[in-house]
Amino acid sequence: GNKQMELLSAWFCPYAQRAWMAMEIKCPGQFKVTEALKITDPEGVYSRDSLDRIPLLKESNPLGLVPVIIDRRSNKPMSICDSLICVEYIDEVFGDVDANKLLPGGPAQRAEA
Repeated sequence: GNKQMELLSAWFCPYAQRAWMAMEIKCPGQFKVTEALKITDPEGVYSRDSLDRIPLLKESNPLGLVPVIIDRRSNKPMSICDSLICVEYIDEVFGDVDANKLLPGGPAQRAEA
């Protein structure tokens, strides 16, 4: 189906995995995952220079880093970048009660989480 939430990810990025897990918990079945980075080194060695980025990633995050959540549920699509900001966004947008929060409420508690 046509999903209005999209996660730009990379299988080898733990930060992208964190955002993916948050989405699986808070909004399962409501998003699609797009592999946005490929390692181009023939030996599979990771380095910033050996990455091929899809155009949508370059458009959505000028730094070319994953994760990026693209939220197209309103007239003005939004790109949310950075792993922790992605988790916070999903936690707030799909949160209904404090008992279901992924992160604690206060800044000091979040710093420890």
